[in-house]
Amino acid sequence: MRLYVTQRYSTHPSGVDGAYMQAVVRLRAFYELGFAAFSPIVNSHPADITTVKGKREPLSPKLYYETDMEWLRVSEALVYWEDEYRASVGVKAEVDEARRLGIPVVMVPATLKTSRDAAWHVKKTLEKREEKK
Repeated sequence: MRLYVTQRYSTHPSGVDGAYMQAVVRLRAFYELGFAAFSPIVNSHPADITTVKGKREPLSPKLYYETDMEWLRVSEALVYWEDEYRASVGVKAEVDEARRLGIPVVMVPATLKTSRDAAWHVKKTLEKREEKK
């Protein structure tokens, strides 16, 4: 299943590098369960921190948004973390767009602390939804 894994980036408490590392760990947990998972942060962070002539030139939020929405449109489900929905305009926009498009959305409760627990929660939630069809 093509899974879009969203999380906060610019508002992450450990900065954008911390957000990137957290996204990598989260993505790995989904890979280990067989998901074809995509993270906009893992995809875009290296380009965002690239320097041009010795000066960091971040990507524009518009470019991020347009690229991320293309990936979202081909995803079969979106995952977000409960506490990050309120902390990030970007996460909220992606969740709202997924719902508008009819893409299943799974929220990871704030009580789940590890990426593996979150991935298992998502797997079980999606399996239960499939059984109901």
